[in-house]
Amino acid sequence: MQQLVKKAEQNFYNQQQFNQQYNNQQQASSNQDKKPKENKKVGEYIDYEEID
Repeated sequence: MQQLVKKAEQNFYNQQQFNQQYNNQQQASSNQDKKPKENKKVGEYIDYEEID
């Protein structure tokens, strides 16, 4: 009977660990998705006139 309780306790502990790891991975991937992509900043456009 004690072995059954210990085995059930171990299985429960393993499931909790797996769920924590899975949730952490989901949060990490969702945080990456929310970050806006940075646009490359380009310098100011200058219109030069041609000299004859």
